[in-house]
Amino acid sequence: MPADQTEPYQQLIDRAQRLHAALQPHRGKDMLGQSDELDHVLLESLLAQLQRAHPAAGRRYWSARLWQLVTWQAVYLSVAASDTGVELTLGKLLQAV
Repeated sequence: MPADQTEPYQQLIDRAQRLHAALQPHRGKDMLGQSDELDHVLLESLLAQLQRAHPAAGRRYWSARLWQLVTWQAVYLSVAASDTGVELTLGKLLQAV
């Protein structure tokens, strides 16, 4: 990344972390957004974890909670990017699971 683009991205990271401490830059092998096949495996795994943790909650809870866990990071990053000057392309967002 060119040096003149580094500062806005660092501002985005700093602002995102102020909004929510869990928004940490992360790179790893288990990241949503790398491929449809891997996403399917990771989402199935997350769903299974929810089912084990909350067996009595039922399908509606598991679906809603899974959706919440997958979408909140993109929402917070969008808010953080709104005043940093960073053009955020969520299509390239990778998420730790």
